[in-house]
Amino acid sequence: MGCRYTYNDACRQSWWADVRVTRSEFIRLAGSLALALLGSAVLTGCARGKPMSHEQAVGDPNVLVVYASCALVPPVDSLRKQFESANPGKTLLIEGGEPAALVKKLQGGSAADVFMCLGQSEAGLLEREGLLEPSTRREIGEFSLVLATPASKPSAVTDAESLTSPDIKAIVMAAPGITSLGTDGKHSLDRLKVWNKIQDKLQLQASPLAAAQVLSKGEADVGVMYDPCPLLRLPGKIAPNTLAVVAPLKAGGEKPAAIQMVICKHSQKTALGQRFIGFMRSQQARPELEAAGIPVQGATATPKPAPDAAAPPAPPAGR
Repeated sequence: MGCRYTYNDACRQSWWADVRVTRSEFIRLAGSLALALLGSAVLTGCARGKPMSHEQAVGDPNVLVVYASCALVPPVDSLRKQFESANPGKTLLIEGGEPAALVKKLQGGSAADVFMCLGQSEAGLLEREGLLEPSTRREIGEFSLVLATPASKPSAVTDAESLTSPDIKAIVMAAPGITSLGTDGKHSLDRLKVWNKIQDKLQLQASPLAAAQVLSKGEADVGVMYDPCPLLRLPGKIAPNTLAVVAPLKAGGEKPAAIQMVICKHSQKTALGQRFIGFMRSQQARPELEAAGIPVQGATATPKPAPDAAAPPAPPAGR
């Protein structure tokens, strides 16, 4: 059974959601990001010293196009030159955006070679729709759910049950179903038998970044976040030292969230994509990732460049 909540007070609308949502609901909610995200996409990398368009990159067998959620762009870009040096003649092109916006682009027919996102909901949805290759999915990092407050508004929150206190008026988090953070948060709050008690306090946002920004401005009393939170390292997005982690959000038995890396179903560069994923999980990449606040567990030996597979047939026209 779904839970009714207000998605966006400014739009004065409510809807029903559960941990999983339909594709139509996902597209409708992701669409609310469109205007805010116009012009905000991050594009890093170039080929032979010249900037290239998305279409050129997708069609170039020597350019790997990675769709990465915006919080992951800085750490991935910090490793770009290392990857390219280890793979002469290859270029890494990173396109970043809000997770829901990247999902919507892939659902709309946009092409990429690798999809990266923190948490399983987005990758799971794309796999169910046949847009990612499940057998190629790999993980890096370990992230725990926590409760956080604005640094300017300390509260007496010590655990999930504290959220039911009359002193807590507003709780902000990413919407469940369309974001991994929201889905994981709802799951834990459900298991702790708190979710149904806080419905009238919820301020659900279309993205983790939007939720963190609301909390950092003191417009809510408590928020649900991952710890560590890669969003806090995005330049100019969240003011420094405005958020404070106050308590873990654990129901028991949860697996820590991780960054998912999956090759897109119709990529013509599977071998290069696998090489990139192996590099991201290697000991060589570990120092940069940990410096970027990504706790890496179980890194593997640095992979050796593998010969490219035989050139696949050209993609259909229009890709």
